[in-house]
Amino acid sequence: MDKELESSARVRDLEAEAITLMLREQELKKDIARLETEEGIKEEIKDKFNVTQEGEHIAVIVDERRSATSTDIFELSWYKRLWSVIISPYDK
Repeated sequence: MDKELESSARVRDLEAEAITLMLREQELKKDIARLETEEGIKEEIKDKFNVTQEGEHIAVIVDERRSATSTDIFELSWYKRLWSVIISPYDK
């Protein structure tokens, strides 16, 4: 009986793996079909190499909510943070 349970569990695992592989195959076929078009090739080149075509422009958006500095207290090592806490009351 034990071998039968093991076999049925193995069959379920293999069926699940087969389904996963078939889905992956469909995704790959879709990607291949896209890459066989001129638009798909251009899109892939833009994504992989971060380039634009002539006449296109790129907008770079900078998030200014957090500006990192080299003296950010949380980026210092533990002993430097401790030292800054000890010294800071005397700096004023």
